Parts: sequence; structure tokens; C-alpha cells
Amino acid sequence: MPGDFLGSPMRFAGRKVYLTGGTGFIGGVVARKLVEEGAQVTCLVRPRTSAGPLERLGCRIVRGDVTEPATLDLSGQHLVVHAAAWVGYGLPRRKLPLFRRTNVEGTRNVLHAAERAGVSKVVHVSSIAALGVTGAGPANEESVRNGSYQSEYERTKTEAHELAAHAPLASAIPMPGVVLGRGGPFDPLLEWLARGRLPALPADDAVKGFVHVEDAAEGILLCALRGQGPYLLVDENLRITELLVAACEEAGLPVPRRRVPAGLVVGAAGVVEGAYKTLRKTPPVSRELLQSLTVPMSYDSTKARKDLLWRPDLVKRLAGDLAAIKAGAPPMVGLKR
Repeated sequence: MPGDFLGSPMRFAGRKVYLTGGTGFIGGVVARKLVEEGAQVTCLVRPRTSAGPLERLGCRIVRGDVTEPATLDLSGQHLVVHAAAWVGYGLPRRKLPLFRRTNVEGTRNVLHAAERAGVSKVVHVSSIAALGVTGAGPANEESVRNGSYQSEYERTKTEAHELAAHAPLASAIPMPGVVLGRGGPFDPLLEWLARGRLPALPADDAVKGFVHVEDAAEGILLCALRGQGPYLLVDENLRITELLVAACEEAGLPVPRRRVPAGLVVGAAGVVEGAYKTLRKTPPVSRELLQSLTVPMSYDSTKARKDLLWRPDLVKRLAGDLAAIKAGAPPMVGLKR
């Protein structure tokens, strides 16, 4: 079955793992999988952020922030998984400094705290954003970044990646692709698709490197167990229309037949976003997020598949998500609600 990558279901039995970003999309799934496999998980959670799902999993909660070095006590931990990051699209300019404070300085603080505490290994959750636009051919871990930054998120994740790559302690750096799954930024799209409310799909969007959140989390755990250096975690390089059609067909759901130019979709999202910003509300869909789907970004995950024995299954997992949404099933524990 997808996800059964190594024989033992208790691969982290007795291991003390310090996790940042456990309240986030990927981090919540990492927390659940670590607990299921025997780890003693300590989660750093910001003071005003709810930790209910993590507490129900049995995680130990410590209050603090990666931007506050004095709150980072990693003593006694065997492993650090740093998944905290500020992720956002279509944000007002006043919030842009949060990217640098969290993604760059926060990573620096975690790495320094791990070194001081004598932690044996750090797993820094990076992103394909660190490699940027790839053009026609797929990039690999040795590829050199070219071109300008598409967003402040991309810029700061690239800088954080470099910090981890040059850290003086053992580290693995998983680089998930565009992450899909319940509880993530594409929730509105998946909801509309599963319930037959999506009237059309893009006709000319670019090829992107996608991965399901469950497979991304498994890749992160495999990096913790046997990884060293960077690993691209990308299952399929497809247009999102191709991916969604395949998932609908796998789930036995109707496929939207109409196709519209991607520019029209992006433009419509911009109108919706503008209206919501006027009301000082968070829009259900971001123009910047959809615009990113028009930029070609493809990746070669041979290294993760060969060295880590990573075996993702994006289409089947996404089909399962769509079927669950249609049936009204709640997300699994460990996913952001």
C-alpha cells in the first residue's frame, strides 16, 4: 500500500523529536506519522495558536516562536524537524516582513539552538521554491537556481535552504513540490471539484511538480531516518488539469469538460481577491497562487526514490481525498482543519 515504505511500523520508537510547524499543513501530518511510529514528539507552538489537534495526538506542547531564540530549548532531543515557515499568497505588503523573520531568521535560530543542544541531526523542510522556475527540462538537487524570484516566499525559502545546506551539523533537506491534499491551500479547488461545482479547468497551464501531503510527510520521515543533504519530493510533473482529470477518473467523479485560458482564471481570481481585500477578509483563492501554476517547474526525484526508497502515489491519494470530500468525511487527525 502507499506509504508502507519500510518494514517496521515503529521506526521512531523511543526517539525524541522536536518539531516546529506542527500546526501547519505538512507539519501536522508529520506529527501524526511520528506519533504513530513511536516517537516522543515535542511541538513548538506559538502562544496564541491552538494546539488541540497536536495535544490529541499525544504530543508535548511547548510555547514559543522560531523568531524568539530564548524560547527554543532543544536539550535532550535526538532529532529536530524544522517545518515552520510563513506561507502565503496575495498578502498585503505590510505582512511581507513576516516571510524573512520566520523563514530566514527563524531557520537560523533553530539551527543555532540545535547546535547548542548537541542535537544529532536536523531535518530542514525546504521547497522546490529554492530552485525556482526550471524551464522545459526537470531540475534535480544539483541544479543551480536561475531567474528572478516569483514571490517573497520563494526568495526567503531559498535563503533558508542555503542556511541549512551550510550548517555545521548533520542535516537532511527534503524539498516537497506543490503539495496537494486536504487542509492545504487548494482546499477550495478540491471542494468545488468533488461536489461538481467547478465549471471549467485551465486549458494552458504549465507543467508543475506535484506531491500529496501524505507522501511529502513520508519523505520527510525517510530523510530523518537515512537522508543527508537535499532530496526533491515530487511525484508527478503534470499540468494541474491533467492531474485533476486523472484523480476524478480514479475516484469515479464527473470531470469538468470545459476548458478556459489560464489567464482568464488568474484574472477572475484577482477580481475576487480585490473584493475580499476591500472588506479586509482573506480571499478563498489567491491570484498569486493561481499565477504560479502558469510558470513551468518540473523536477527529477530519482535521488529520493533510489536512496530513500520513497514510493509516492499522488493520483490515488488525491482521488481518495475527492471521494472523502464528496462523502462528507472529515480530514484525518493531524491535518489542519
